[in-house]
Amino acid sequence: MPIKILSPLSTVEETEPLIKAGAGEFYCGVLPEDWRENFSVAASLNRRQEDTPVYNTSPHFKSFQELEQSVAIAHRHTVPVAITLNEHYYSRGQYPYLLRYLERALDSGVDAVIAGDIGIIATILDMNQRIKIHISTAGTAFNSSAVHFYRDLGASRVILP
Repeated sequence: MPIKILSPLSTVEETEPLIKAGAGEFYCGVLPEDWRENFSVAASLNRRQEDTPVYNTSPHFKSFQELEQSVAIAHRHTVPVAITLNEHYYSRGQYPYLLRYLERALDSGVDAVIAGDIGIIATILDMNQRIKIHISTAGTAFNSSAVHFYRDLGASRVILP
């Protein structure tokens, strides 16, 4: 099995150059304004650090439209894109936002969701979407029993811590 380079992605402009540089898969996030407005910086959406003031950069797409554009470019090169929803846990009040986020990400054409919280994993399964679930390091699969648990749950990949 060939090795694929898994690369972070956060802007449309970097998609093509990263593919040309050898990226075989992408992971990314979107940080919508409504999340920023309703939850503190401490309430992470996906464990990707917030804006870096020194470089004025963000590890997040600014919109789902940008995500959709990057997914289209990646798919032209048969490069899959996974969206990250891999915080350790989410509060009950965050779930309405998370459901909208998931729907918008799926509409953008992402190939997989990287998740760590069992609640969001169950939510994805309940949505009955044909989306691959990858278990994040936040899923704490420290032994083969945990890996088998996630596999039996429906995960297609487990990322080991």
